[in-house]
Amino acid sequence: NNQQPITILFEVSDTGSGIAAQEIDSLFEAFIQTATGRQSQQGTGLGLPISRSFVQLLGGRITV
Repeated sequence: NNQQPITILFEVSDTGSGIAAQEIDSLFEAFIQTATGRQSQQGTGLGLPISRSFVQLLGGRITV
């Protein structure tokens, strides 16, 4: 069985107001919201941490 690994790359972009460089390291921490996010959206700060968990369970990785 000589199956080669398969790589699938998804790239997502948006036209939002952006994320400050100093906040990028905390994006995947549970319950953390960026300053911009707090001003424009309601939420729990769990979307990216949960997404990362699912991706890792499938053997992948998610980055910003």
